[in-house]
Amino acid sequence: MNPRAGPIVNLLADGPLLPRRLRLFMGLLLCLCLSAQGTVTATQPAVVVYRPSAEVAVRGALIQIDERRSTVTVRDESGQTRTLPLSPATMFLTGLRRLPTDLSLLPTYVSAGATVVVTLVSDRVAVIEPEYRWHAYPALWVEDLVYDIKHWSLTSLGPDALLSNEANVLALISVSLTCLLCGLVSSLVVTNRMAFFSDALAHCAFAGVALGYILLFMDWFTSDDGVLLCMVLFGAGMGVLIAYVRDQTTLAIDTVIGVFFAGAMGLGAVLLKAMSSLGSRSSPENFLFGDPLAVGGRHVVLLATVLLLTVGFLLRQYNRMVFASFNASLARARRVRVKLGNYLFIVLLAIVVNISLKMVGALLINALLILPAATAGNLARNLRQFFWYTAVLALTMGIGGFVLSVGWTPTLGGRPVHLVSGGVIVLLGVSLFCVSIVVGRWVRGPRAVVRPG
Repeated sequence: MNPRAGPIVNLLADGPLLPRRLRLFMGLLLCLCLSAQGTVTATQPAVVVYRPSAEVAVRGALIQIDERRSTVTVRDESGQTRTLPLSPATMFLTGLRRLPTDLSLLPTYVSAGATVVVTLVSDRVAVIEPEYRWHAYPALWVEDLVYDIKHWSLTSLGPDALLSNEANVLALISVSLTCLLCGLVSSLVVTNRMAFFSDALAHCAFAGVALGYILLFMDWFTSDDGVLLCMVLFGAGMGVLIAYVRDQTTLAIDTVIGVFFAGAMGLGAVLLKAMSSLGSRSSPENFLFGDPLAVGGRHVVLLATVLLLTVGFLLRQYNRMVFASFNASLARARRVRVKLGNYLFIVLLAIVVNISLKMVGALLINALLILPAATAGNLARNLRQFFWYTAVLALTMGIGGFVLSVGWTPTLGGRPVHLVSGGVIVLLGVSLFCVSIVVGRWVRGPRAVVRPG
């Protein structure tokens, strides 16, 4: 019986309230309505409801994604390693708003060892979504900002524009922050005659990165963030040891640096061989020459944090460091804590060098620390100009070199030759230095006030 007919049936059952003929007429009318409704319902076509295959969620630690983006490997909560097939429809959701992102950026946005939730439909990966903790929110905000910039560029400038690619936007921001960071400390590196010292710190990172990956392989760390921390601590430790041995012996500073340089390179060679023997797939090429296109939001936040730390140090110590570089004895007589300032600057320099390695690599980072100040020394008339020219020239080198490397692809024998961003940045800096030698006399006058080095 139709439930909607319940009140009418009750009304017909109350005999004393209605006449007998009226009750018979209403009962006949009710039967006709119910039969007509049943006839219509029976003649309606059957509605087929599509029900997709059951979804299966796999939660675990990301191990790697295939270079051809055909499979992803995760270690689930039970400790079992599972290789899951990808499809062209696989979505990668990231950011605070869980925006769909290009799957090729998965290794950039999510480091190895991070927790991800992989949703399977019909035994194929449909969605990959990383799990974030509270400290990841600044990086997620950066990634959302990059997504908005890409969307604006796609609608305003077209798909072929530089900013229409998320990797290019992240790389441009990272290169700008790195070059500004190196430019701010470049003047102090040159005035304190620490060019060879900064080069030694960069090459000490060989041992630091190899040690970090070995510890990562041994499960001491859960992600690449531990490798970066190991690099920074190892570089800072080596820098402090160099300064300590210099103060405790009568050896020249270049001799002390040469000893530690050789020791760090030897240790790095041993550890790199051990790393390859353990089965690590990390490529040393990216470490040697850098790869700005492999930078994620986390690295941008880290660079911004180090930049704020550097600005705070310079506001406090810059004038004292410059004073001590010209006459350390007079600075001590004026109650300037020269030794403490030197040690703090060595630690800061080690942080800057190791954080910047991902941009230009270990072989080229020293150029970013020397070329801006060397070029500004040919153009500046006083120390104030020397500092600001250094920062501006470093930004010009970084932004100009990156845009040139991405926007220009020369051909050799009919084949395209892709340029390395770090190498183009350094070559542009060398070109600016050569130009400064020619035009320096007309810009600064017959005699330079600043004679760095």
